[in-house]
Formats: sequence, structure tokens, C-alpha cells
Amino acid sequence: MSIKVAFIGHSFSQRRQSYLLNELAKYYLVYALVPNWSEKLKYKGTPKEMLINEKEVKFNVIWHRGIFNDKPLIRFYPLVLFSISKIKPKVVVLNLYHSLMGILVGIYCRITRKRFIVISALNPTIKYKRIERLILRILYLIPDFVVVLTNKMKIKLIEELKVNENKIFIIPESGYYIKNNIKKNDTITFLYAGRHVYEKGLFHLIVAFKKLIDKGYKVKLILCGEGKITNSLKKFSEENGLKKFVDFKGYVKEEELKKYFEISDVIVYPSIKIKNWEEQFGYSVLEGMSNGLAAIVTDCGSLPELVGNAGIIVPQKDVEKLAEAMEYLVRDREKLNEYKKMSLERAKKFSLENVAEKWRNLIELASRR
Repeated sequence: MSIKVAFIGHSFSQRRQSYLLNELAKYYLVYALVPNWSEKLKYKGTPKEMLINEKEVKFNVIWHRGIFNDKPLIRFYPLVLFSISKIKPKVVVLNLYHSLMGILVGIYCRITRKRFIVISALNPTIKYKRIERLILRILYLIPDFVVVLTNKMKIKLIEELKVNENKIFIIPESGYYIKNNIKKNDTITFLYAGRHVYEKGLFHLIVAFKKLIDKGYKVKLILCGEGKITNSLKKFSEENGLKKFVDFKGYVKEEELKKYFEISDVIVYPSIKIKNWEEQFGYSVLEGMSNGLAAIVTDCGSLPELVGNAGIIVPQKDVEKLAEAMEYLVRDREKLNEYKKMSLERAKKFSLENVAEKWRNLIELASRR
């Protein structure tokens, strides 16, 4: 009989995660305890276009409408525990562990002797107070295994929270399909896709891009996404005479974003570390690399770990170095194409198949215990 695995968490209702669960459903009886995708309900923080389409789902899904009905949380928690007891999974995987929900599910799994895996979302930049560290150390005694996205997160758990190194597994997120080849465009286009907030370094990107325009290079910059600084970015761009060269696309749906990946050459992510935040992974960078774009990123958080030697890494807030990296790829088409190929090769490490295999190894290990 196939092993039953229950995945619990909001993020599993997103399309990227659903691809992973569908892949795992080839080997296990996969249950997802996630929000309902009803037209009448909104998934907070995630545009509906990013949610899974009912036709794409191949695994068993239990929908919890209570998340959106403004019911007291105390009525929602028992619903989740009841669902687990009804499914009787061998392994339970919980995303976003640090909540009352996580504690209750963890204690339930301990009592019922179910294998419990948590996906930790601890921010490596946060400095915990003594009482917070104590609570988190106790909390991390409950799960059998802990999954983190990057080595930096693993180090945080080991050094600050004293989590047993042997129970920590690095498994990045995926859901991306890797292109087979690169595309060579006539005009070099730089692309940014993500939130428009200060810590993403977009003002620095525009200043660096202007240096290329001032030198006479025929280049273009596309900014997808929106946020609280979008209007300021547009005004700043126009004041610097870049209206014809910087294209603000606003929020774009997944299918439309694919079009911009197709016409772009370089994904640029000049993020800046601020208090209690730095890049924990870099999903848009990985998506760009998966589509055959060369990558230029700053040394912020886990971005260097993500791109490895396949991209160009520059210091944060260093406009000169950022402009030099951009100019380097514009001047040398051969080197640009070389970086594109390296992006594709690097992205294979994070392919859906490879990430699913890592999850399979962990689930098999957990089920044998």
C-alpha cells in the first residue's frame, strides 16, 4: 500500500507548489490541506492567477474554507487536526511552523507517533532575544526532520537554536521547468520581476542602467511588478531621461511573464539587506535562470548561494560595480551567451525532478523510522 503523506499550509495552494505535489503523487497518496480556490474567496497575499487550477490537481485535496470566513482561529485548528486523524497519514509535512497551528500539529503527531516534517521559514537576519531563543529551541525538539531552503538557514538553526544537524535537510523550492536552449535577441534587455520596495535596490538599478544609456548602448530595462515605490521609480526614471528605455509593466500574470522572459537576456536582482530582512532564496532569479537568462545579483542573503558561479555577484548599493557588470554583458555577446548557458545548467539543480527526488528521499527516510 502506498504511503500517505499530508501537506499542510497556505503555500501548497500555489501553482509552483502544486507541481511538486503532483510529482510526488506519482509515488505516494498525497493529501493537501490547503485553502479553497473558490472565485468568491481571496487568498491573502497571493493573486488568484498564482493559485492552482482545479484541472491541474492530481492529488487528493481537502479544502478548509474556514481560513477565509473570518471564523475564530480556535474553530479552524480542530478542523485541521480532525482531517489528519481522518486521513491517517504516515508522514505529515507542515509549512510555516512558527504558529499555534504548528505547535498543535506537532504535539498531535508526537502523541499519535506520526512522522513530522516541518519547513522552516526562519529569517536568518533576525536576532532573537533570550526567551525567544529558548521557546524556539523547545519548539524544534518536536519535529523529526526540518527542511530549509538554503545553507544559511541551516547554519542559523544549528548555531542559534541548537537544532541537531542530522535532522536538517536543505531542499529548495522549485516548480520550474528548465528550457532546453537559450535565445539570442538583437537588443539586450534587462529584466526585474518582483515587488517594488526599497530593499530590492531598484533605484540603484535605474542609476546603473542610465550609465549604459549615457554611453550610447542600445539596451532596454523591463520592470515587472508593483509596490509602494512604483510611482517614485517612474518619476525618477523620467527625471533621468529614461522614459523611452525603462518599461514599467505593472503586475503581470504568469503567461504574460513568460513572454518577458522570452524577450529578455539578463535577470537583475540588486537587493539590499535591511533590518530583519534579506533575500532568503530568490524565486524570480531562479525563474529567470530556468528560462535561460544570465543573472546579475547582489551579495544579499542567499542570492550568491542560489546563482553560485553561474552568475555575476556585485556588492550591495554599489552602483558602479552593478553598471560594470551590466556593461560587461552588453559589450561581450559571447560572454553573455556563456552566462545564459551556465544559468540553465545551474537551474537544473533546482529542477522539479531534482527537488522532488530530495523530498522522496526524506519521506522514505521518515517513513522507515
